[in-house]
Amino acid sequence: MPAIGLGTFGSDHVSAGQIAEAVKGAAKIGYRHFDCAAVYGNEAEIGAALQDVLASGIRREEIWVTSKLWNDKHAEAEVIPAFKQSLADLRLDYL
Repeated sequence: MPAIGLGTFGSDHVSAGQIAEAVKGAAKIGYRHFDCAAVYGNEAEIGAALQDVLASGIRREEIWVTSKLWNDKHAEAEVIPAFKQSLADLRLDYL
């Protein structure tokens, strides 16, 4: 796991598109860890950005992506669907 990563929380003052551009820029200068969460509301945009990163020649094996379950997704029936949604939004096969 890389020692330094880019957090993708944008709150209400940074748009999902701006975060996605930050992901692409960070990957370009050497970042390889991206810390995400469904509750941030930007995993789909980050997923599109990650596809651009991978298309640039950076291999998936080089990239470390983390996500988190929000508090309302910890019930047994919610964990797997929430995880699968993050995978789908991030356009990844694994985290």
